[in-house]
Amino acid sequence: MTIIAPDLGVAHFDAANIRGLPERTLPFYHTKRFALPSRKVGLLLKESAPDIVYVVNPCCIPLLASYHTNIAGASRLKMRGENVVKLKIFLLISIILAVFSAGMYFAPYLAFTKSMAVFEPRDLIKITETLNGNMAPLMTTLIPIQILAIFPVLLFSFRRSKFIFYMSLIGLMLSILSLVVTVTIEVPIVTKIVEWTPSTLPNDWEVIRDRWISFHYYRITGGVGAVIFLLIGAMFNDNKNRRQRQMREE
Repeated sequence: MTIIAPDLGVAHFDAANIRGLPERTLPFYHTKRFALPSRKVGLLLKESAPDIVYVVNPCCIPLLASYHTNIAGASRLKMRGENVVKLKIFLLISIILAVFSAGMYFAPYLAFTKSMAVFEPRDLIKITETLNGNMAPLMTTLIPIQILAIFPVLLFSFRRSKFIFYMSLIGLMLSILSLVVTVTIEVPIVTKIVEWTPSTLPNDWEVIRDRWISFHYYRITGGVGAVIFLLIGAMFNDNKNRRQRQMREE
């Protein structure tokens, strides 16, 4: 019996003669030493004239072979691991953006909406104009990006974690609810208010103001709710998976 292997200084093993080949390490894999294909392998095979050639590694030639690394399985695990990392990254990004978006809804409520009913028309117009000028450009960019950021989470979690998928889907729907309320109700009302003057104030200006306040609660609920459901998906998914693994083991 002849063993053709990397030359590690061993010439015999039991009844087998070991024919060494020049060995070397590979980039990013310095813990093992390998013998790369060479003409010497063919010469040694001709010299020993074996009845059977046994190759201990995956091989694409018609020989008796075995392998000790499940290449296909390892590749699938690697891809699965990469998808998990991507899922966590996108989930973190979506949570951060959702927090900022909810803050854009909640901050005006704390600073302005709670006291809106006591402002005189002149003050109401001025404050609304200032807030709209400061927040509109940022919200126009932030809110759509925040909604779009949830879609990669849905994509990577659909097969990996149904729990994250459904929590993120609820978060997406709540974010869209806030956006719809903002675009269809809040923005048109703000546009009207900033065009008012004390002399052109409509008779129903208080009704319009109160309508803005009422619907502002809806978009706060949607924005904060989106954050809550995204956080639930991120925080409790590992515990859920752990319980499922324990049940399978039992």
